[in-house]
Amino acid sequence: MALIGDLARFPEYSAGLERVDPTLDSYGRCTEYVCHFKPVADDQPGIVDRNIIRWYEPGHGYGSSGTPNSAFGLSDDLNLVRLEPSPGGGTLLTWDEYFEAEDLEAMRAGFDKALADTADRLIARFGGRLIERFVRDAGAAAGPEATVARLADAVNRGDLDAAAALYEPEAVLVGQPGEAARGVAQIREALGGFIRLRPTLTTTARQVLEVGDLALYLGRWRLTGVGPDGAPLTTAGESADVLRQHSDGRWLIVVDDPWGTALLPGG
Repeated sequence: MALIGDLARFPEYSAGLERVDPTLDSYGRCTEYVCHFKPVADDQPGIVDRNIIRWYEPGHGYGSSGTPNSAFGLSDDLNLVRLEPSPGGGTLLTWDEYFEAEDLEAMRAGFDKALADTADRLIARFGGRLIERFVRDAGAAAGPEATVARLADAVNRGDLDAAAALYEPEAVLVGQPGEAARGVAQIREALGGFIRLRPTLTTTARQVLEVGDLALYLGRWRLTGVGPDGAPLTTAGESADVLRQHSDGRWLIVVDDPWGTALLPGG
């Protein structure tokens, strides 16, 4: 916690930083910090970026945003880092970046690479594992569609833990027509079968109906991968999923039926 909470130690877990100069108030609380980034090339100057602290609580995290003339061209940005005890022991670190930028795709890719490097360095130093990492549009920041998109992303990355975490403990997944996986253990086994295909899974929502804390997600999906025999594999379908919203705002999958109406007679 001391390493993450002391902003002057940023360079210890970020390859792109040369140094960070924090400003503290009379109570020892950080009020702003200036990042000095290493030059991309020998003949180029390094980038200097100033950030204002919006929330700071030692041992628990901080929130910050850039100045109006951000060196990276960001606007409406918020960097939120939180530390909390993990239910399984140890510490859970959550690092979120929210922003607008002229070239959103390039900026998303840059943040994704930088945070992946940060995760690798922290894990190498303290152990542990990466539970989840994803990039998404602000419009998909919440709701049932975001959960389905995160599931596809986790499957594509081969991250079984992140994929399984999107299901309720007693959820049902129809891995194959007529084969329903029930509960965490069976769902992990079914998801593992998809991941072993080394897939590229894409999903498109066609309709999402919400009633209170329940939602019906109807969408189309397509998966390409490599079959057990090593031959290319392509399959597609129309899914019908039921999700439930929890008290923390997350939508988790209760029923995942990728085959939808295809299971009906004559479908």
